[in-house]
Amino acid sequence: MIFEVKDGAYGFGEEIFFENLNFTIGDGETLAILGPNGIGKTTLLKCMMGLKPWRHGESRIDGKSIKQLSEKEVWTNIGYVAQAKNVTFTYTAREMVLLGRSAHLGIFSQPSKEDIEIADEAMEMVGITHLANKNCHQMSGGQLQMVLIARALASKPRMLIMDEPESNLDFKNQLIILDTIEKLAKKHQISCIINTHYPAHALRVAHKSLILSKNKEWFWGDSKKVINEINMKKAFDVKVAIESIHIEDEQHTYVVPISFAR
Repeated sequence: MIFEVKDGAYGFGEEIFFENLNFTIGDGETLAILGPNGIGKTTLLKCMMGLKPWRHGESRIDGKSIKQLSEKEVWTNIGYVAQAKNVTFTYTAREMVLLGRSAHLGIFSQPSKEDIEIADEAMEMVGITHLANKNCHQMSGGQLQMVLIARALASKPRMLIMDEPESNLDFKNQLIILDTIEKLAKKHQISCIINTHYPAHALRVAHKSLILSKNKEWFWGDSKKVINEINMKKAFDVKVAIESIHIEDEQHTYVVPISFAR
């Protein structure tokens, strides 16, 4: 699958946030989107999926505009994981994941045996089969986030879009989320797009990155090239140091904020 944004422009009210956005990702690639709070990262995701209209330009799947696809076609190609919120209803994990099959069911249809098997397969993909019968409102933030990812996977999408999937989680649960994204891309060839506040996470899992800057500049390319001191300073008004260390035969890169830019 090739997902493309062609000449995209978006904003809020009369204001245009960004324009002339052009980027592409393919099977098994991960794209990280970074930028300051309030820059419009979530709005960008919604424009990419067709939930909000572009001011100009379009999103394409395999060369075809999303505007030409039916709602069912869009949501069988794209799985969406919104920012996690507290759950007040009493669905079990399996029931929550089964909601991801809704694009494949009629209005009054009940999940079939095949739907249940697909939901269980999605939970297995992210390692939460042991939570199948646990109520979502009793789960930790990390557990619930994995359930929401499994729900998106239950539609068998070719691409997964996640809005800050590792935010508000502890170190261990952040690592679980990052490892899951890597596995989905490498093992299952699912394209992934994530909004993140963590440039080090982008360097860890993302082949490509898009950095949105307050002055309406944007920077796109290979993560290891585009996440640099100059672009981070322009985007965040912060001087950073980017350092790599080797641990257990693997290279890990960190982005450390040093001071406000002058």
